[in-house]
Amino acid sequence: GPPASGRRHPLPAPSGHPPPRARAMPKLPPSDALRVAAPQGEIDSEAGLALPPAQPASPCKVVLASGSEVALGSLGLPAGLRQVLDELAGSDGGAITCEALRDRCRLAQELRDQLRGKTQEEREEAVALLGRLLQQGENGGLNYSYLPEKAQRFLRRWDLDGSGVIDIEELEAAANAQDAMKNRMWWLRRGFVSIIAILVLLLVGMFAMSFAASEMAKEWHVSADGKGPKIASLSGQTVQVASSDFEGTASGVLLARGAQACSSAAGDGETCEGVPVQVARATQGVDHLTSALADATFQELLRVELMHPAHANRTIELSVSSWNRVAARSSTCGSLVHLQTGHGRLTLDGWSLSADAPLAQYLRQAGFSDHLAGAAAGLGRRLQGADGTDGMLRGFFNLLRNLDQECMPAHLDPPEDLYRGFRATARVRAQVAGAPASALSAFFAGPAGEALPAPGFEVEWAGAVPREAYRVWSEEILSAPGMEAVGARSAMQPFLTEVRIDRHGAELSMVVDRATGMAFRCVASGAQEGGADADAPGGGARDQRLEFVALVEEAGMLLRHFRLHLTGAGGQQELNAMAAAGILPTHLDYYDVDTDPAGAREPGSPYRLVHSSTVEGSRAFQEKTYAALQPLEQTLTVEEALRALGVTSLAAPCGPAPGLDLVPAGVQDLLDEVPAIVAADSPDAPPPTFEPNAERGSSIWYSYDRLVKAKIEAIATGRTPEALAFAEAAPAWQAALAQDSKVFGPLLEAKVWDDDGAPAARRLDAPEGAPHRRLKTEDWEFDRKWWVTPEFGLAFSMTMRAGDAALEVYMEADQFNRVTNLTATAGGKADIWSPPTVQVEFSGNISNTGFNTTNVTGPIIAEFTTSFFTYKIGFGLSMGAVMNTTTGKLAEVFGTTYLRFGSLRAGATLAISPIGCGPSFYKRWEAGFNLFVSRESYWSMLRFKKEIPLFSKEFGGKSGC
Repeated sequence: GPPASGRRHPLPAPSGHPPPRARAMPKLPPSDALRVAAPQGEIDSEAGLALPPAQPASPCKVVLASGSEVALGSLGLPAGLRQVLDELAGSDGGAITCEALRDRCRLAQELRDQLRGKTQEEREEAVALLGRLLQQGENGGLNYSYLPEKAQRFLRRWDLDGSGVIDIEELEAAANAQDAMKNRMWWLRRGFVSIIAILVLLLVGMFAMSFAASEMAKEWHVSADGKGPKIASLSGQTVQVASSDFEGTASGVLLARGAQACSSAAGDGETCEGVPVQVARATQGVDHLTSALADATFQELLRVELMHPAHANRTIELSVSSWNRVAARSSTCGSLVHLQTGHGRLTLDGWSLSADAPLAQYLRQAGFSDHLAGAAAGLGRRLQGADGTDGMLRGFFNLLRNLDQECMPAHLDPPEDLYRGFRATARVRAQVAGAPASALSAFFAGPAGEALPAPGFEVEWAGAVPREAYRVWSEEILSAPGMEAVGARSAMQPFLTEVRIDRHGAELSMVVDRATGMAFRCVASGAQEGGADADAPGGGARDQRLEFVALVEEAGMLLRHFRLHLTGAGGQQELNAMAAAGILPTHLDYYDVDTDPAGAREPGSPYRLVHSSTVEGSRAFQEKTYAALQPLEQTLTVEEALRALGVTSLAAPCGPAPGLDLVPAGVQDLLDEVPAIVAADSPDAPPPTFEPNAERGSSIWYSYDRLVKAKIEAIATGRTPEALAFAEAAPAWQAALAQDSKVFGPLLEAKVWDDDGAPAARRLDAPEGAPHRRLKTEDWEFDRKWWVTPEFGLAFSMTMRAGDAALEVYMEADQFNRVTNLTATAGGKADIWSPPTVQVEFSGNISNTGFNTTNVTGPIIAEFTTSFFTYKIGFGLSMGAVMNTTTGKLAEVFGTTYLRFGSLRAGATLAISPIGCGPSFYKRWEAGFNLFVSRESYWSMLRFKKEIPLFSKEFGGKSGC
């Protein structure tokens, strides 16, 4: 029937021919659609396309999915296409389905891909090979002719008939041959093992027979008894043997066998004796001596030999009498080896060698000073060499079996990384900045009237003259992160302790009566926020780290020596200049424990702290030695610190220091933590001011009176109070308490409170030999002295002091008795902050300086000072005028501000001078601004003043000149 669309689609006719007449074709179902390509175009069975005229019938049919068949001939396909489809149908009975057609097409495509690029001959050979393989699978044989040549040579061994095909029978024959080979190999292995076992049995038997025969042939054997092994006969008797080269005499002399020495004596004929054998001790020389050698090696050491670095033919030999090894964590190999010679001690630290003072002196005298490098430090002088002892030192030993070395360093961390809280007692020595004679007591003398150091002072004598003087006191220290509490005690006042608690720049101070535990004068002070320690010596050195110097032996312990330089680019220039002048210390030496053989001190615990100066003649020296130390918890409160330092009560509540108008937050926090332990009843008379560095009369009498009572108590009870034992360590108190108190007491009282009979005491700045007289009481002091100046002139000074008010007069004349300097000063001072003590001093003076000058200067001065290491540092303000004594008119009005560093002053001055004439003298003025630096001294040769003018300007009306 016609298509559903009712339309026909004619095929295009070949060119030059009229289109054929179309005939109708039934429409196929969509699922059975089949598309076949033809030369005339394309036939679409689904679309119901018109087909060309009918062609001859073909036996091939197409089986549709519905099971119906359609003859290819009825489709009008070209003859070639129908032939191909007939061939593809093959043995399918002339009918082919779409699935079968697709499978055959896929096989044909794969065969085409495999043979692509092959020649026609290769394609035919491949098809023939495929056929043979298919036939081989049917026959059950393996044709190996197509395999590579190597594989064919291997398979020909199994091809018994040489046909090129291995069949089942041939494969079975090959398997049987393999089984037979396995059986033969099993028997061969068993036979080989049996032969080896027989050989082993034969060898064991032969060894046993040989050993038995040798034992039976022996005439002696080695036996062992309680005295050790020996050679004995079969009967047990010891066999005696002799040397063919040597023989021994009855006296024990070893002689050479057969050798004799003959001599003739008068009347005795010729006598012959055996020749004694001379032997030498065998020694072994070893270079590169090091402390890493084993103890067994050093036990065989006989001597050492030093070779001169510059002269190889110059040596010196030192016999070693003894040696010992000392553990040292900071050494190169964990220990030091000391070699004791007849001239001193050598110390080995790894490959480095040091000589103590006696040995260094011996080497210097022997011409080996080139060996010594640098100054003596720690274990002695270092011996010079490129690699320590390399090439310089050689050791001679008894014969050694080996030279075992073991280097196991056990270094300690730097002190900065080892800090832990601790509680310690320490002894402190500080050199007196003034003349050593100023440390002598004004109240006490020895049995023969000799001078004694004041309590709390030590003096080094050069004959009967004091050479050096030191202030001495003890401290109990509680150190924890962020806080340090110190209880300072001096023999000057054995019953009092000054307690200071420092926390982040805020300080709490008080004086404690050790007998009652009550604290007096409790005040808190401190710098403003961020200002703590701003003026500390060597301020810039704070960020530096300690430098290791050497190992030091002391008190049976090995100490580490570190150094910190307190001056440098980071410090303040003024303090660096003072350190360079010897006023302040230039460095800090820190010692801690490296190894304590007794185990009393832990490694890394502090031992000594020394502030000193490298400037020649400097007295900036302070030494603190820790006598006992134990760990402390990491936290420490104010209450715990007070309790640990013996404070049980307060005479009055603690408050800010006088003159502290604005209380910093840190100071207030410290005051808030003081416990509420104020006593209900305070004593009527508080103890005297704590002055450990001044021999004040009231303090001396207070301490003497209580020491006498303690002495009486000790005699009555037989127990010495602690304060008495502490005081009697000072020669002054010991001499005073050795006398009858009924006799010495009134004499001391007269010295303290009366003006008559007081002994002389030298001023700190007075030259030696200057005669003077001093009468001293608690509130009154008079001092006068005179001396010859270096210019052969005369100088005179007089001081009158009542309490904190003073009048001083100073005059200096030249060799012609002409006055060159006259100054009179009156003033007073007061403490406004303590500690540290800050003083304000107000004074006025009149001075006439310079030869034949007519100007008199009269300034008024206010100066604020504090002290670092007993050296004054402060600033001042001065206002005054200069008057011409001839005209009675002002010559100058000035104002000055300055900084003081001891006797040095540096500052600026603004001066205004009248420059008018006649009645207009004060109408025209000149103002000048200058900078200056000066030094004050009783010695004119040390005084100077340098001014630097900055500007000068006139102002006012007409001068009238």
